[in-house]
Amino acid sequence: MAAWALGEIEAASGVGMLAPLVRDTDLDVRLTALWALGDIESREGVEVVAPALKDPLPVVRQRAAWALGPIESSAAVRHLTPLLRDADEDVRRVTAWALGEFESAAALPALEAVRDDRSPAVRQAVRWAIAQIDDRR
Repeated sequence: MAAWALGEIEAASGVGMLAPLVRDTDLDVRLTALWALGDIESREGVEVVAPALKDPLPVVRQRAAWALGPIESSAAVRHLTPLLRDADEDVRRVTAWALGEFESAAALPALEAVRDDRSPAVRQAVRWAIAQIDDRR
């Protein structure tokens, strides 16, 4: 509940308090902390979220990728690009979306490399992300 409240108030000062919750043993706590970090939208959250991108559970990796989208920091590109090849389709789809949110040309090579993903939903997200970036150039 505390993680949710920190996300609701959207205060960057909450990032440090959420850091240990991202590593909590309780799945709901981890997911809520990641949601809150995305809702806070502080660039300080990138390094707090990054370890969750390697979580063994796809739902956690997906939420971590989502959390980086609203932060919109090009510093997250290097953390996210490996997830474009994740075994889980939803992780790949949300990762492509998050990279599109950054509108950073640094993400283009990784997105171009997965344009032919086996999943139609991922291909659509990749095309959208590339269009978002191309619109900024």
